[in-house]
Amino acid sequence: MIQVEEAGGLGAGQVIETVMAEEAGLKVFRTYTNMEEWDDGYMVRVAKSVEKWYATVCSNMKLEHVFVGCTGFDYEERE
Repeated sequence: MIQVEEAGGLGAGQVIETVMAEEAGLKVFRTYTNMEEWDDGYMVRVAKSVEKWYATVCSNMKLEHVFVGCTGFDYEERE
């Protein structure tokens, strides 16, 4: 599952979605950014994260944060 986290954080429904995904055994890729607008190049980062996960035979089912912003600006590293 790909989940988009807005600059203001997750909405209440997204928190519920996350719990439901964990209970159903789904992998969650949560994107976060430091930019105001979407750039199509950001999807490449998501795709690479999914491909990397597939290469591990989908062994890590923990929520994974994927930064889809512009480097060189302030942002918070997440694990």
